[in-house]
Amino acid sequence: GVPVVATDLPELRRFVDVVRLAPCNALAFEDAIEETLVLDRSALSPKLIEAARPYSWNTICRQQVVPVLKEVFHI
Repeated sequence: GVPVVATDLPELRRFVDVVRLAPCNALAFEDAIEETLVLDRSALSPKLIEAARPYSWNTICRQQVVPVLKEVFHI
């Protein structure tokens, strides 16, 4: 779980508790990165890991790929 800085896109606002959203300009983005680099990651890392879990390859495969393989190959 490493800190994440992203451009403030509407799609990312649901992750605002674990992602630092920066305005769409280079200086603000740079400032957000600098501020994020000095954060205490020990409290944030578990939240980042949990927020990313639904998007892991294991989860995606289990939810989307495995059912297709079972359907196609009757596994």
